[in-house]
Order: sequence, then C-alpha cells, then structure tokens
Amino acid sequence: MKTIADIRAIRESMQPAMFIRDNSDEHLETRIVVGMGTCGISKGAKFVFDALVEDLSNRRLPKVRVYRSDCQGLCDYEPTVEVYIPGKPKVVYGKMTPEKALEVMEKHIVGGKPVEKYLVENI
Repeated sequence: MKTIADIRAIRESMQPAMFIRDNSDEHLETRIVVGMGTCGISKGAKFVFDALVEDLSNRRLPKVRVYRSDCQGLCDYEPTVEVYIPGKPKVVYGKMTPEKALEVMEKHIVGGKPVEKYLVENI
C-alpha cells in the first residue's frame, strides 16, 4: 500500500505529462491527435501516444499538446496522427510507429515541414 507521501510524489512526477495533455485554448496551440479507437490501439497507437507525450515532456514546447481521439475512420492507415497547427491545414499521418512519430515531431512540429512520406495521401 502506498502512503500519502508516495502518492503525492507520483502526482508531482506526472505533472509535466499532465500539462502536455491539458485541455487549454486549442485555437492557439498546436494539437497532435492520436487515433485511439480499437483498430488504432490494436496496431500500436498507445505506444505512439506515449512516445509523443514523453518527447514533448522532454522538449517542453510551449503551446503544443497531445490528445487522444476515438476512431478516425481510417482503419487501413492506423495508427494515425493528426497535426493541427494554427493557421495551417490539418495534416494526417498514417501507419505511425513511435519512431516515425518522433520524426514527425522533429521535422514537422519543431522544424515546420510536414514529413511527406508518412502522409495518408502518400501511403
């Protein structure tokens, strides 16, 4: 059984990850949405989601959040990752792995250039 001090320590250690997943003003932030329907989860979406949350926690990028969504209707392309950057069109990546998602983070979220080879329209 955990003590109150143990529980508080766990809560404090999780604060950076919770901040990343916080529902703040979504019209002013970059949103990364991982499809977490049953087909996405069965193809590894949880691992993609966890990799993105961990990477964002390490980078501490302001105004970037990771969200989960239900089925995206793109079962053949699961796991999917949608990127919403204010003022730009939505971008949908398919057949994501944790490694591909981290490449998207580096090149698209940080670098500003979508990774063409993973776009659903190019798969």
